[in-house]
Amino acid sequence: MTMNEVFEESLDDGFAGNLDGEGYQARIVYGAKISRDNETGEIEIFNVSRGGEMYLPISDYEKQNFLEKGWRYGAYMLFLSNNCLKLDVIERSIRTEVNTTNNPAYLKALKHKRLKVLKRYNNVNNLLKSIK
Repeated sequence: MTMNEVFEESLDDGFAGNLDGEGYQARIVYGAKISRDNETGEIEIFNVSRGGEMYLPISDYEKQNFLEKGWRYGAYMLFLSNNCLKLDVIERSIRTEVNTTNNPAYLKALKHKRLKVLKRYNNVNNLLKSIK
């Protein structure tokens, strides 16, 4: 599959948000943003969950997921990867809190946050299994 084919799939994805602007077309779903410059035809995919104010282009490994299996598969895999990172951060925060101040309210909030991330992870993992 080519980047152009992946982009065309994103245009056909009714669930993807439309981010078209002046001089470019773009779609976003599950933390993956794909855009095509109208003049040059250059297509880029970004990870909107990392990078702060500036979205980071995806890695070559992540790009392979899009090229081998398509738009939705690549977006799901990117989402799952991002959620694993979030879970790692939450788990480290829980361990730190338990070993330091042990604030019950903060621990409860962290555990609730972990549960929400796990639920989203499981939902998208089930969607991924349905397209394999």
